[in-house]
Amino acid sequence: NILRIIGISIILQSLNNIAVLYFQKELQFQKFFKYQFLGTIADVTVAITFAFLLKSVWALVFGLLAGNLVRCIMSYVIELYRPRFRFDKAQAKELFGFGRWILGSSILVFIGAHIDDIFVGRLLGAAALGFYQMAYRISNMPATEITYMIASVAFPAYSKVQDHQVRLQQAYFRIMRLTVAISIPIAVGIVFLAPEFTNIFLGEKWMPMVPAMQLLAVAGLIKSIISTGSPLFTGSGHPNFEFYMQLIRGLIIIIAIYPLTIYMEISGAALCVILSMVGMLIIWYPFSQNI
Repeated sequence: NILRIIGISIILQSLNNIAVLYFQKELQFQKFFKYQFLGTIADVTVAITFAFLLKSVWALVFGLLAGNLVRCIMSYVIELYRPRFRFDKAQAKELFGFGRWILGSSILVFIGAHIDDIFVGRLLGAAALGFYQMAYRISNMPATEITYMIASVAFPAYSKVQDHQVRLQQAYFRIMRLTVAISIPIAVGIVFLAPEFTNIFLGEKWMPMVPAMQLLAVAGLIKSIISTGSPLFTGSGHPNFEFYMQLIRGLIIIIAIYPLTIYMEISGAALCVILSMVGMLIIWYPFSQNI
């Protein structure tokens, strides 16, 4: 039943106004911020509210649906363009060479984002999965959502200066410094305040997720730094770099998730996520230096 309801979120995402891409292309920061931030606020608010009321995994489901619904509505409120169906075979063929790497990366991102949930649910049960998913969402959302918005608007900026290496590097390092300045305080705060936050807002029953939340906050910090590379690679014409990074991430998770989850339960799954992020970080650095 949960999977069926979550499937509604896929429909909501597909119904988004395609013109939201103009927010990034035309550097319309205010519109893009409203579109993403309002959805995130709805997601977090609904998830935490229902976690307090229901004390069940359904809180995550309702939060996900609320966030996607708000983004879908806002995509038509903020942008007046109305999409029409038209398929251009020539343009599709032209874009395939570039887009195949992005498609491959998207598939690997999906696998990497959900394979840990599958193993936790399968090996430890629904209750442990609920703890793990709530820990993941709370610990990752502040850092990754904020830096995601930064990285998303960076892509068109990189595209405009991709032929000017000095300007491209300067823009990248400015965004990197901003990302680090935002992410480190948030991650440190989550690590130290996780017990108090969980006990006050979710209740004592959710305390088993605290160690996993603290580990996942570290993973979220690394992820937020790595995420600055994706728009750089794509915007400068190297989408294959992102594909290789996601491939390394997926391989590490596949290899490590089972033994770590069996041995350390949800904390082991969280540690596996950290290892996968470290693997990405190791190859992200030389890639980013060679642009």
